[in-house]
Amino acid sequence: MTHREIYDKFSQEIAKLVGRECWSVIAGKGTGSHIHMGFGAKIARQIPLTNPNLTEDERLFDAELTLFVTGAAWRVENSQAVLCTDTDENCSERYNALKNLAGKKVVLAQLFFPSFDLILAFTGGVRFQIFCDFAYDAPDTWDDENYLFFTPKTIFKVGLSSQITIEES
Repeated sequence: MTHREIYDKFSQEIAKLVGRECWSVIAGKGTGSHIHMGFGAKIARQIPLTNPNLTEDERLFDAELTLFVTGAAWRVENSQAVLCTDTDENCSERYNALKNLAGKKVVLAQLFFPSFDLILAFTGGVRFQIFCDFAYDAPDTWDDENYLFFTPKTIFKVGLSSQITIEES
């Protein structure tokens, strides 16, 4: 598959986020700049999680569609201000800006070629943006992926230099 064909396939999957609620945002103290966002149907976990920092839904259910941001730069903003970024101190303001995405529906999901940067616009005028900002060798402290997107059948991994791999389950 060419880079453009992969983009087209990935764009079709990202488009499935539109109209779906983000019901889970796992971020904040203990997660660094990593963010785990769950969208769509709630799928019962075979073994519930026991982490007391998670909501009951997060302990009992997995998401139909999951966005996991690892090494990429990201930003949350509204029409008036930047609310938080990946480089902000991991404090309550940052945590609250991220957690406030939970309960909102996606109204726009836009993937960019060739970078695979991503913008998710939510109800209430809030946007979450991912910037794939490592072109080549990332420092040893960074992940090899910018972000991952999980569907029921496929995992899209956006890596360094915006190289993308697809794993079918």
